[in-house]
This record gives sequence, C-alpha cells and structure tokens, in this order.
Amino acid sequence: MPVCDGNIGLENLIRRAKERLKKNTYIDSTRQKVLNSAHSFSRYLEKNHKKAVVNAVKRTEEVALNSSFDDEMYYKICSLLESGKSIQNPILVLMDKDVFNNLDSEAKQFYLNRLTEKYRTLRSRYYKEHCVM
Repeated sequence: MPVCDGNIGLENLIRRAKERLKKNTYIDSTRQKVLNSAHSFSRYLEKNHKKAVVNAVKRTEEVALNSSFDDEMYYKICSLLESGKSIQNPILVLMDKDVFNNLDSEAKQFYLNRLTEKYRTLRSRYYKEHCVM
C-alpha cells in the first residue's frame, strides 16, 4: 500500500504514476540516476587510485634517489649468489626494513614490486658478467 502525503491524494499519485509509465520517463530517469551514480563513483575511485599510486611512486622514488640503490643491491645480490646458500626469499634479505615499515599498504606493494623487478634484472646482470647460465 503506497504511503500518501497529506496534500496529495491517492488518485493524484496514481495519475502521476500512469503519466510516468506512458511517457516512459520513469525508466529513463531511474536508469539515468543509476548511470550517474555509477559514473560519479567510478570517477571517485579513479581519482583516489591515481593519487595513491602517485604518492606511492613518489615515496619509493625518494628512497631510491637518496641512496645508491642499484649498486648496493647489486653487491648484496653478488654476495648472496656467491655464498652458495639456498635462500628461499631473497627479497626479504634485500629489502630495507626501516623504509618498508614506514610505508602505507599501497607504497609497500609498490616497493616490493620494484624490489622484485630490480632483483631479477640485477641477478641476470650477475649471471651475464660471470658467464654462469
């Protein structure tokens, strides 16, 4: 049973509903509302995601620029590979725990991905330089 306003009678509500159905504006307005809300929500997510990614990139780039990141890591990788020990998680050995603990979750993920990529490239560089395949 529809809820009626004090000023609008039941007949008036029925007439307005019929008009909306005849003109097909009810479906269009509802569809448009859904599309507008979905569009605004997707813009909101996109905007916030871009901000988070940009901030994560800035933080990790600052860390990389302030230290000789590649050289230090290359020497660590050389010592790990020359030691002959089997290391299950070399990324854990290579990462700077103080820097990692001060990052937020998105920056941590970016840091780990970048560190993994650097490890792969520097490991292949080691194997190329030492002719070990």
